Amino acid sequence: MKLGIDHLVLCVPDLEEARAFYERLGFKTTPTGHHDWGTSNFLVQFDGAFLEVLTVTRPELLMPHGDHFFSFGQHNQDFLSQRFGLSMLVFEGFDSRGDRDGFAEKGIGNYQPFDFTRQAKQPDGSSVEVSFSLAFATDPSMPELAFFTCHQGAPEYFWKPDYQNHANGALQIGDLVINSNDPGVQKSFFEKLLGAENLQENDLGYKLALSRGGLVVEQGQPSSSYSGPCFSSFSVVVSDLAETQTLLNANEVPYKVVDNSLQISADAAFGVAINFEQS
Repeated sequence: MKLGIDHLVLCVPDLEEARAFYERLGFKTTPTGHHDWGTSNFLVQFDGAFLEVLTVTRPELLMPHGDHFFSFGQHNQDFLSQRFGLSMLVFEGFDSRGDRDGFAEKGIGNYQPFDFTRQAKQPDGSSVEVSFSLAFATDPSMPELAFFTCHQGAPEYFWKPDYQNHANGALQIGDLVINSNDPGVQKSFFEKLLGAENLQENDLGYKLALSRGGLVVEQGQPSSSYSGPCFSSFSVVVSDLAETQTLLNANEVPYKVVDNSLQISADAAFGVAINFEQS
């Protein structure tokens, strides 16, 4: 079975600065949401996947990591103390308890499932309760990164076409790239997490086939502020790349044309490069 990308977690120092940037890129953003454990976010939603842009707003509410307890808030606080960028990769989940048991059996995540609810503002301004259940997996060779599955308890209130209509023509998240000094070190973890049958090796590392998006782990120099591998870029598939380019030009967003894609640098895009690609 192939898992699909559910969402990416992007840690930023200032939520409204990041919102202004993403809206300049032509994305529609959701209203700000707040978690009971001290973080706040807004989303960039696609059909079946989304980008969660997040910061720590109430550090006094953070729950520390504990025995078999992975703290979402503490992980991102620790990440932001070093840098900003993508801190977590999330896969769609359908049975968080089953995922947790499977991760524990494979030795990649002996953590309690984490269940929570929050209010989600709808496009008409009303609020409804949405629920989530998470199962975490981590690897010692990637201390700054975390992975989990996410099971949504009320998807009909979460996914909204009004939030998926982007001026830049964005349709979906494509490939996510991890840079590692030695991709072979992480190979066993990803085989256990996503299935050895879904891993295909290449000259630079390997790619893992997913039901939505893709994960590439390749040889590359991680950020100098990191002690291990890092998420270096992700791609966004658009309906018309020429129209996307016109919008970036109009909004005076710097980019490079790289292999038939439009690349926003990691320095400009809060620590991770963004590649716009034609569908």
